[in-house]
Amino acid sequence: MCGIAGIWLKQGGDAARLDRAIAHFGASLQHRGPDAFGVHRSGDHAAFVNLRLAIVDRGAAGNQPFYAPGKRQGIVYNGEVYNWAELRAPLEGRFPFASHTDTEVVLASWLAQGEDALAALNGMFGLCLWDEERESFLLARDRFGAKPLYVYEDEHCIAFASELKALLGLPGLDLSLDPIGFQDYLAFRYNLAPRTQFKRIEKLPAGHLLRFERGQRVALRRFAALEVREPQADRPAADYLDELDALLTRSVRGQLMGEVPIGVLLSGGLDSSSIAAYVHKAGARLKAYSIGFPEVNEFAFSRDVARQYELDYVELSITQDELRSGMDRVLREIDEPIADPACFALSRLCQRIAEDVTVVLSGEGGDELFAGYSHHQLALHQQQLGHDQAFAHFFHQSVYNLEANQWLKDKGQPLQHLRYRPLFDQSDSLLSGMQNFELHTWLPEDLMMKADKIAMAHSLEGRFPFLDNEVFAFAARLPREMKIPAPGASKQVLRQLMARQLPASVVERRKMGFTVPPAFFLAPLHDRLRAAIAALRGTELAEVLDLDEIAATFARYYAGEPLPVFKAWHLAVLLLWWAEVFPGYKPAAMPSFPPSSSFDKLPTPMSPTPPTSAVHHVLCDGGLSNRFNALIFALVLRNKFGGDWRISWPRNNWCGAAFDELFACELPVDELSIEHFKAHEQQHVLLMHENQIGFSPEHLVINRQLSSYEAYAPYFASGRSVVYFNNLIPGFASPEDLAEALQQLRPNAEVERRALEFSRAQGIDAQVLGLHIRKTDFGDKVDDEALFQEVKNSPRRFFVCSDSAAVNERFAALPNCAVFAKTSFPEKLVAEAAWQHWTQDAEGRRFPFNILRPSTAVVEGLIDQLILSRTTIMSTSHSTFLHTAQLFHKNSFLDPSSAVTPVVAPPPPAPERPVTQTDLLELLNLIRPWQMSSDHKVRIGSNADGGYVMPSSSRRSNAVLSIGIGNEVSFDEELAAAGARVLQFDHTIEASPSRHPGCEFHRLGWGARDSHPLVSLASMVKMLDWGQARHPILKFDTEGAEWDCLGQASSDDLARFEVLTGEFHDFHQLVDRQFFDRVQAVFQKLNKTHRVIHLHANNAGGMVMLGGVPFPRLLELTWMRLGSATFHGHSNEPIPGPLDRPNVPQLPDLYLRAF
Repeated sequence: MCGIAGIWLKQGGDAARLDRAIAHFGASLQHRGPDAFGVHRSGDHAAFVNLRLAIVDRGAAGNQPFYAPGKRQGIVYNGEVYNWAELRAPLEGRFPFASHTDTEVVLASWLAQGEDALAALNGMFGLCLWDEERESFLLARDRFGAKPLYVYEDEHCIAFASELKALLGLPGLDLSLDPIGFQDYLAFRYNLAPRTQFKRIEKLPAGHLLRFERGQRVALRRFAALEVREPQADRPAADYLDELDALLTRSVRGQLMGEVPIGVLLSGGLDSSSIAAYVHKAGARLKAYSIGFPEVNEFAFSRDVARQYELDYVELSITQDELRSGMDRVLREIDEPIADPACFALSRLCQRIAEDVTVVLSGEGGDELFAGYSHHQLALHQQQLGHDQAFAHFFHQSVYNLEANQWLKDKGQPLQHLRYRPLFDQSDSLLSGMQNFELHTWLPEDLMMKADKIAMAHSLEGRFPFLDNEVFAFAARLPREMKIPAPGASKQVLRQLMARQLPASVVERRKMGFTVPPAFFLAPLHDRLRAAIAALRGTELAEVLDLDEIAATFARYYAGEPLPVFKAWHLAVLLLWWAEVFPGYKPAAMPSFPPSSSFDKLPTPMSPTPPTSAVHHVLCDGGLSNRFNALIFALVLRNKFGGDWRISWPRNNWCGAAFDELFACELPVDELSIEHFKAHEQQHVLLMHENQIGFSPEHLVINRQLSSYEAYAPYFASGRSVVYFNNLIPGFASPEDLAEALQQLRPNAEVERRALEFSRAQGIDAQVLGLHIRKTDFGDKVDDEALFQEVKNSPRRFFVCSDSAAVNERFAALPNCAVFAKTSFPEKLVAEAAWQHWTQDAEGRRFPFNILRPSTAVVEGLIDQLILSRTTIMSTSHSTFLHTAQLFHKNSFLDPSSAVTPVVAPPPPAPERPVTQTDLLELLNLIRPWQMSSDHKVRIGSNADGGYVMPSSSRRSNAVLSIGIGNEVSFDEELAAAGARVLQFDHTIEASPSRHPGCEFHRLGWGARDSHPLVSLASMVKMLDWGQARHPILKFDTEGAEWDCLGQASSDDLARFEVLTGEFHDFHQLVDRQFFDRVQAVFQKLNKTHRVIHLHANNAGGMVMLGGVPFPRLLELTWMRLGSATFHGHSNEPIPGPLDRPNVPQLPDLYLRAF
């Protein structure tokens, strides 16, 4: 889920206007996409922006924009398409997919099929596709309107955005008001697409696309129609139930996709409870959320459902005063006036849900598809009412539409609701007419609009399994008796289906809903409404609205005269939005992105090259500490904004070692110096620290002025090459950001080896960190007192080095600090010959480090220790220091209290052959599952962690070795109950949790060889009676010990077992050649005697990207012995398959597309 926006200038390029539009889009939509910011820029006349909330393929490969080969066509996209895998399959080989996102599939489908591809998308989306060759772009909104899209057009420009505020804050737009848009709102309490309250801003209708070519509108057309018909029943009721069951099973399972925590809304009503039931059926145990008042709620029902389906249930009980206190926030969140009191509870609930999860499933759409509202009962009186009377009654003509003009200056406006009369006249029944109207108005412009705006205000994605293309197609052809068979009955087909699964109390009760009476909100607002009316007099709004009549209406309401409360409420929302919210959207009031003081320094782009073609450089100059800080934060920026990066690592007096003598990183390295970039400064955006001289001010941006990621974003979105040079890690960098960067940077193996040896010899353990407080060059960049207190209160110990005697003296007084003074070291005046003495010893070892003068062996070794632990973070903010230091320090050293024997250094190891993508793909092929024709698979054990998919013959086993049992023994107990003798081994627990007599516990662990308390497989197999063994099973979960144990086990012992099943760990280490070779050897050994029949990723470990191949950290594999089954080629079963369940039910399962 994301936010998108764009602008197309019709009358030539204007780089400055484009720059400001990009910055404004980023500021106004950043809540929709806090994870990444991307821009496509076409010369100086067009820009398309995406702000990403990362859910699927969450790394840099999933960042937008996406491009076709040649980068002339591309996409920015907001939404989720759930059938992306089936759409991708026929495009494999025709499109060079670089990610596993649905976004890229949408682009590829459009390239292959044109606009017709949109009709096949099953999901929710607002998107922009462009073709620079044709100078065209296309906007589209999904058929249910779940993802809004606003469009502005005048003679100068076209602009679009996911939210209205992103357009209202653009300078230079014509924001003239539209009286018809106001009449729509006054009649319906929300605006109906394509109208807004602005003449030049429209909402793209649901299921429509809008295409522009060369700045001109050329097509607005519907690509997906929603039409309900009412056929006669032509099959038994049970057939309808079975079909709906299959459709909801598929829809909910598809909407559980993602790599983030997912939750479910649970009101206790039929719709949300149905979704919860199918979540359980899919094998997921999610967090469920319910909201209510202490005195009025539906908690009893939601608790019953949560208990039945083992949901992690969260109950939010709030007072009406709490809701009222959030009123101003909600008026901003809804983005345009929507007079729906349900917004307030929804906002409070989303705020709570977003603390735990990123995606939430909800039951919206159930009432619209299956006729669940009370007014649908009118359909039972169609003969008595007649078509005209029913139409008038349905539209509440006497309450809303005829009175809408009462509050307009032009009281003769034609009644706009009549334009929906054809939906009734062309429908084959009153019920289908009502449903068709709701599907085109209420559903997209109220229900979906508020769901999108409020959830995304909290960076939360809402998903709606009822709003599935196939579920809708089914509901749209249901006979009336399967919806409302009799007075008081509703949603018949859903109720009958769920009577099989839900408590009767939930299925049989009437719709209740959760809202707050508008009168409660109105009570304290009289003075604010009078002030709002006064503020709006003299504005353009006073030329459209009759403010005197509105004031009189409020006077009657607050005087207690009989007046429908919704009249006063929708007027109040309208006035407060215009008087208090809209002024904050005007260009002068919008926040800058980045701050204007630094944004004004953004160089004018030189060419229309799209952003992804630019090559960014991190300039690592100066001493090692400066280089290291620059490199780490550059990796953070690369992870945030994507793009092609290079490391410029010149060797000079400050650091005489080449990059690869110290570190390894996937980025290419050159030795371009700062002088090179001075000579070519016009070709780059220069983001540098304040000590730089020799650069032109118009090309230089000072890093200290950039106080957030948002401030950096426009420079990477500009299409220019960025040169990043800084000597500190900014304080806003989070530990998570730094950890992700450090995974991409590794110390040189030789440096690591020497440092480890020194650390062992000197008794330096993992609690020791290095700290350098630098003040000579750039002034005081560290809050001394805050840093001192952090070090003082830390459980760790520190080597401290400073060029300030006062600083050294103060830290020396701390018992956890050892201070090394940096004296007589005028580093910028060191002659090259003298420097060589400091950087390279007689044995040729380099110490390219400008902190400590290596006058003793301890100091020389300390340099290696600091490099290894990667804690040489200098001139950084105190708030970042300890987080960074602890993340850098990855090795476990000997405890200082233990006896330490110095280690004699072995000769340097030979260079290792790197692990390539080809190696990884060949490894995957070793564990690709085979199809059995002589047996089928079953699940044995828990529906979460601890259950395994096995051949059905395993249920007849009488001999099981179960190694590493922990507290989860459902697998063992199920087999023991079937008659198996189960030998359990685990040396980490006192006793087995199982009391089944068939389970025999041994407090022993699995080892490569016998060494108490570990025993080898050879010793374990001797404990089984092989003369009587049937279908023997080896099951293991040993937290990484399996590699050595299986590697040392004999093939003869392994071949005794018909089935091998277990969990394999640490696949994130496959980039290490030694570990890769061990894994490959184990798989090759097992394949000599067995075949893989099932593979499942344990979602507890998540995914990592290794050499461009997505890999789970943890895998569950089941092997079947050769000769025990007939195998017919590799299986085409999806992974996960129908028997798989998430190990962590609160998280979605992991889809292994590489298989």
